[in-house]
Amino acid sequence: MESLNNGFKSGEKGEGRIGCTIALFLMLIVIFLSIKLGPPYYNHYGLRNNLKNAAARAGASTTFTDANIRMDVKRIAGENGILLEDENITVNRSRKQEIIINVDYNVPVDFIIMKRDINFKASGTGTRF
Repeated sequence: MESLNNGFKSGEKGEGRIGCTIALFLMLIVIFLSIKLGPPYYNHYGLRNNLKNAAARAGASTTFTDANIRMDVKRIAGENGILLEDENITVNRSRKQEIIINVDYNVPVDFIIMKRDINFKASGTGTRF
C-alpha cells in the first residue's frame, strides 16, 4: 500500500528541507560574492600597504620627481593586478616636507544581473629628511 504523506513521518511538515534549502541558497550567494569581491579587495589592500612604502621611499630620496613617483606607483599597482592611469594618482608636497600620494580608482565587477564599479582610495605619506 502506498503512503499518502509523501514520505514524511506523521507530524512532520517539511520545515527541515525548506530550512536546508534556504541555508544552501544563502551559502551559494556568500560563495559567489566572495569569488567576485575577494580579488579586488585583496589587490587593494596589497596596493595600500605597498603605497605606504613607496611614499616613504619617495620621501627619503631627494631625486624622486612627481613623474618618477607616478611610474613607481603604477609599477606597484601592476604587481597587485591593478591598472592605473596618471589621472588616478595625485602627488602632493606639503610645507612640512611631506610627500602625500593619493590613488583613486574604480574596479568594474560583474554580478551577472548587474555590473557595478567599486571605488577604491588609498594614500601614503612619506617625510623628506
